[in-house]
Amino acid sequence: MIVKPRTLDDLLAAYERLVIMETLSRNGWNRRRAADALHVSRRRLMYRLAALHVDLGAIPRDAPGRRRRPASVTLASEATL
Repeated sequence: MIVKPRTLDDLLAAYERLVIMETLSRNGWNRRRAADALHVSRRRLMYRLAALHVDLGAIPRDAPGRRRRPASVTLASEATL
């Protein structure tokens, strides 16, 4: 069940959370790129995420827009050992 925000502060927080989450998704959940897209510092973005109680650790690895890290690469020098 979705609870509708009741006050202006609740509405603004919900909208800010939506904009930040969409921007993060579009930027592969990379906080630096999302901050650049929002024209704020990474520190400011992290402050806003904390103030809005957003836990990025709870985002599933297979979430839309989330990029997978490349598999570890074996160097040719390691393969011959």
